Amino acid sequence: MKNLTSSITWSTYPAYPRAILSILQVIGTAKSKIGLVSEDTSRAIEEAIQEVIQASFDWKILGVSDLSLTKKILEEVIAKIPEKLQPEAREALTAGYSPYALFLTAKEYVILRELRLLLDSTSNLKKILLQKAQAFSEERTYARDHLRDADEINFSTVFEIFEQGISEQDELISCSLNRWNINYLISYRPGLEEAPTNISGFQSALRQELEKQFELKLDNLPGYLDFLNFGVKLLNSHALLQGLSTQVWRIANDLRIRASGPRGGLSEITLPAVAPGSSIMPGKLNPVIAEMIYGTCDQVDADHAGISMSLKSGWLETAATSSLSLKAYLQSVELLRRSIDCFTNLCISGVEINKRLKF
Repeated sequence: MKNLTSSITWSTYPAYPRAILSILQVIGTAKSKIGLVSEDTSRAIEEAIQEVIQASFDWKILGVSDLSLTKKILEEVIAKIPEKLQPEAREALTAGYSPYALFLTAKEYVILRELRLLLDSTSNLKKILLQKAQAFSEERTYARDHLRDADEINFSTVFEIFEQGISEQDELISCSLNRWNINYLISYRPGLEEAPTNISGFQSALRQELEKQFELKLDNLPGYLDFLNFGVKLLNSHALLQGLSTQVWRIANDLRIRASGPRGGLSEITLPAVAPGSSIMPGKLNPVIAEMIYGTCDQVDADHAGISMSLKSGWLETAATSSLSLKAYLQSVELLRRSIDCFTNLCISGVEINKRLKF
């Protein structure tokens, strides 16, 4: 068990530690702009953060709280700053806010950033699906009830339906982006360690720098902070990822069935020969890219269950839950993004109609 907990580290999911470092940089920049940090210390902080960002982050996830991770990252940064500048740097990076507010703001930032990258991938997928719909506008196939033939349709309709399903999930995820815009560094409620202090000009400068980093207008916390409520927001957002993965699974499964054959299946289309051939089945093309999507969707489903169970490990109002929830979320969004890119470029873009098949 000890080996298991030690082997799961943030090196596999570096986006979160890097987000904490990015927020630290924003704090340092904001204080520098209002003259609370000297130019030498500000430059040293920036260089130290950039150095730590390149680290491997071989820090275990399980059994380590977000607060402990945040403090460890801070000490890593301070250690890389020249000793004579360390007292001023520590004051610049720690005074005026709660460390809880730091990692909560970093979570908002990393989720927002990863979702935007995912939407770039879904946009490309939609574009390729529409290109295929246009290319196959004169080709015929059947709409089917399970495997029974129903109405005769254009092949373009098949790909338009695929694109519509992805667009619906894409729109839901896009609409959810504005939910990841809470500025905890300013609006964090007292009760857990120190609350924000009224350093002259700091909060205004901090808001400006954060909104520049987020590329989004930020809101204050609307009510009292509750870790379970934050976690449920994460769970709801992950449900959208689960919906997207189901739509992608549907496309992969349909293409795999339509490409089945050459003798015992539908053989309506051919998929790119990524893994062609078989010693006992000449002409077979293994649909490995489509089948890869199955594993991705299984993992997204498992991550959703993991997030739900993780949330239930926290009790009462201020009980932080396991870091497993964020790890599972980041795993899902990155796996989906990479799988969609692979599926789009290595499979869908190369789909061709089997001209030898007559309807």
